[in-house]
Amino acid sequence: MAMKLLFNELSQSDYSGRIHNDGWFPVAEIELVEGPDGRINAILAGGDTVLVTGTMNCGVRLPCDRCCEPVNIDLIAEFSYECIFGSEDIDDGRHEKECREEELNRIYLEEPVIDIGAMCREQLYLALPSRVLCDESCKGLCPRCGADLNSDPCECESTTSASPFSVLRQLSER
Repeated sequence: MAMKLLFNELSQSDYSGRIHNDGWFPVAEIELVEGPDGRINAILAGGDTVLVTGTMNCGVRLPCDRCCEPVNIDLIAEFSYECIFGSEDIDDGRHEKECREEELNRIYLEEPVIDIGAMCREQLYLALPSRVLCDESCKGLCPRCGADLNSDPCECESTTSASPFSVLRQLSER
């Protein structure tokens, strides 16, 4: 799959291709286990508008938010964009603009080139869960010694100090 799609290539026919890793996957940030795989379609819908739809899936390994153990996660993304070239709505980012719901999947391009890799990377980040847990009952790490509380209780648990709010209790007793 070409990671850049030119508008003039679409003037002859629609584009349909497979999504795979051609260097767009952020391997320095996310450990890839399987894939990515999927399909992308692009249809010219006027001289300056291209409709891009696709589905993508991949397996990644992320650390548990509580104990830092690796967790395998399957990510699935379906997306649809309206790519518009040469619109007067192109902004250099210095002005705030309120987006209507129909504009959320609209991309304004400065040149007639669609960066498929950037779309796939964006969809990957959007598909990441906000919280990763190895198990709902994960106890996490001890805040004092860093021991994994899922495997062994540490000595710190029995010697935990009083709440930081205990000082307030002492003040109210005066």
